Amino acid sequence: MPTPTRTVYFLCSPSLSIFDNWLPVLQYLRQSDSQLYFVCIIPKSGSVALLDLEGVFIKIAESIFDEVVYRLHSDLWVRSESFGASRCRNAVTGVEALITKMLLRMDRFLVARPVIRVIKVLYKVVDQYRYSKHIVDIYDVCSKPGVLLYDIYEEWKPYNLDIVSALREKDRFSICHGVDVNQDPIVDRSMEVHVNEKLRVYLFSEYEKDYYINTFGLHESHLKVVGIPKHDEDWIERIADESPSVSIDFSSEDHVFLISRPISPYLTYERKKEVLTDIKKLLIDELNINIVVKLHPKEGGDGLFELVFGKENLGSKWTYSNLHPFVLVGKCLFVISFYSSVVVDMARLQVPAIEYLNLRNLNMYDTVDALRVKNDPVLSYRYLGLVLGASDYQQFKNQVDTVLEDREKVIVDSMAAYQKYFPFNGHVSKKIAADIFSSIAAC
Repeated sequence: MPTPTRTVYFLCSPSLSIFDNWLPVLQYLRQSDSQLYFVCIIPKSGSVALLDLEGVFIKIAESIFDEVVYRLHSDLWVRSESFGASRCRNAVTGVEALITKMLLRMDRFLVARPVIRVIKVLYKVVDQYRYSKHIVDIYDVCSKPGVLLYDIYEEWKPYNLDIVSALREKDRFSICHGVDVNQDPIVDRSMEVHVNEKLRVYLFSEYEKDYYINTFGLHESHLKVVGIPKHDEDWIERIADESPSVSIDFSSEDHVFLISRPISPYLTYERKKEVLTDIKKLLIDELNINIVVKLHPKEGGDGLFELVFGKENLGSKWTYSNLHPFVLVGKCLFVISFYSSVVVDMARLQVPAIEYLNLRNLNMYDTVDALRVKNDPVLSYRYLGLVLGASDYQQFKNQVDTVLEDREKVIVDSMAAYQKYFPFNGHVSKKIAADIFSSIAAC
C-alpha cells in the first residue's frame, strides 16, 4: 500500500448508528484516492461491545477503515487494525463487567468517589500492562494532516472533548446521526461548539437551517442542504446485495416489520406492554398477521416480547431478525414503530408505516408546548406527516384498516411529506464525498 498522505478521521459518536448516514459517503471517499488513510475513533468503550461483526454495516466498514482507535473502560486509548480485532480485544470478563457496573452505581454517591478513584487507578494499571503494545496517545493519533467527519451535535459531549480538541483546527464536516427535522425547543449551544471557516454542516432538509443557526451559532455559509445520503439508489441496492436474504418460515406469509425501542421516559414498561398487547390482539389473534421484530442495539432484558407475544409462538407467529431495515421490508405488509427514524426510510422506500406511541398524561411530553395531532401529544415524525400515528387501540386499528384497504394512498401521502421536507435528487453521497475530497486535496 502506498504511504498515506492524508487522514480521514471519523468520529463514531454518539453510537454505531452514525454509520447509517456516513457510510455511503465514506465508500466514495475510499474509492477517490488509494493514499487516503481512514481512522475510526470510538469514544465510548461500551460501543465496541455492541459491534455486530456479521452485520452489513461492519462488513462494509471493514473494507473502508485502515485503523480503529477506541477507548477502554479504564479511559486508555488503544489501536486495532480492524473492528473484529477491536471487539475481541475489548471483550470483558464477568468480573470486569461486574466492576464496571458497580463503579457506575457507586458514582452517584459522593462518599464513594474516593474509593472509585482508587479502583479506576488500579484498573488503568492493569490495562496498561495488558494492552501495552496497543496503547496510543489520542493527540498523537490526531496529529496527521486530514479532515474530521462527525456529527456537530456530539462536539460538546464530555466523552468527545479530548478528540475534538485535538482535531478542531482541521476541516470538519458534519452529518447528523439520525434523520429528523428537529422540532424541539432551541437550546443555545454556541459556546460549546468551535465555529470557524473550516466547518461544513450537511443538512437533510431546508427546514433544519433555523435549528442549526440558532442552536450552534452557525451562519448560512456553514450549511449545505443535500438530502439523505443513505437514500441514494445505489446504496440501497448495495445494502440489499451484501445482506443475507430474509428467511422466515411462518405458517402464514403475511407479516409486518416491528421496529422496537428500549424502555424510556416516553415508552415506559407498562406502556410498551400495553402497546404490544394491542398489536398481538389485532395482528396475531384477529388478522393472522405475523411479526418480525428488530430490536434496538441498546435494547434487551425486559422480556416483554416473550411475555406478550408468547414464547411458545416464537418462530411460528413472530420472530426476531437483525437484518437491515432496507432488507426486512421487502415483502412486509407495513411497518410498526414506537418512535424511530426508520419511518423516514420507509417513506423513501414506499412502505406504509404506523407509529404507535401514547404520550398522553406524561408530564414531560403532554405539555402546553407539545406538538399535537388532533389534540394528541406527538413527536416529530407523526407531526410532520411522515408516518401514520396511533395513541390507543382504536386509532391503531383504524390505521391498520387504512393501510390494508388503501395501501397506495398511504404510500402517496407519506412520499409527498418526504418530498416536502427532503430533497430527492439522487447521488447525494457522491456529491458530499467530492466536496470533502476537494478539501482533503487542499490540506
